[in-house]
Amino acid sequence: MENRDISQPNGHERTDVELFRYVAASLDQEEIFHVLGFEFLQRYNLARIQNKLAKIRESIHADLGQSCDEKSLNDVLNEYSQAIRNYDLFRELKPLGEARTEERKALLRTSFPSLMSQCRWTKPFESHYYALNDSKAKVDNLRKALRHFLPRHLTYSRAERARRSREFEQGEPPHEISVVVDRLSRLIVALGGGAFLIVPMLIMAINPNQTKSLATASVGTLLFSCAISLGLSSSNNETMVSTATYAAVMVVFVGITTTNNST
Repeated sequence: MENRDISQPNGHERTDVELFRYVAASLDQEEIFHVLGFEFLQRYNLARIQNKLAKIRESIHADLGQSCDEKSLNDVLNEYSQAIRNYDLFRELKPLGEARTEERKALLRTSFPSLMSQCRWTKPFESHYYALNDSKAKVDNLRKALRHFLPRHLTYSRAERARRSREFEQGEPPHEISVVVDRLSRLIVALGGGAFLIVPMLIMAINPNQTKSLATASVGTLLFSCAISLGLSSSNNETMVSTATYAAVMVVFVGITTTNNST
C-alpha cells in the first residue's frame, strides 16, 4: 500500500485553506461583508414547506383531525414562519449594483477554484448579492455636506478614528457624527432659522408697502420650505407643518407693516 504524500492537501483540506484565505483577505481589505441571496434556494424552501403544509391540511380534513400530529404540525408551521423571516431578511439588505456584483463573482471564482471544479449543474456564485447592514448613522443632508467638505480630522470622532484608522487614512467617510460636525450643523440651523425671520422683517419694515411685504413673505416662505425639506431631510408632514407655521408668522409681519404704512 502506497503512502499518500502528506505535503499535498486533499480536497477537503484545500477547501479549508481557500476559505481561510478568503476570510482573512476580507477582514483585511473589506469593511462591509457581502453575501449571496440564494434566491432559488429561498423560494424552493418556502415552496417545499408550503406543499408539506398543504398535505397536512388535506390529511386533517380527510379524517376530521383524528390523526393530526400536533407537534409535527407546530414544527412545520414554525419552520414555515422562520423561512419567511429568513427570506424577508435578505430583501431588507442593500443589493449590490451590476458592476459590483460582477466584481464579487470574479473574486469568489478566483478564491474558491476547488468549488468551481466540483459544481457540474450550477454556477456556484450566480445569485443576487447583498451588503450586510453596517452601523452608519442616518444623518440629514446638512451633516452629510459638512462631513464631505470639512477636513477628515474634524469629521471623525476620536473613538471612530482609533477604531477605523485604515478607513480614515483611505479617506472613507465616517459612520458617526463627530462633535465638530454636530455643533457646526446646529449653529448653522440656529443662524439660518433666525435669518429667515429677521431678514424678511427688516425688508418689510424699510419703506413698507403692501406689494413688497407680500412678495417678501412669499419668497421667504418658499425658501424656508426648500431649506427645511432638502437641507434637514424632513418628512413631508414635518415640512408642511413647519412651512405653515412660518407662513403664519410672515402673515403677521405683513399685517403689521401694512397697518403701520396705512396709518
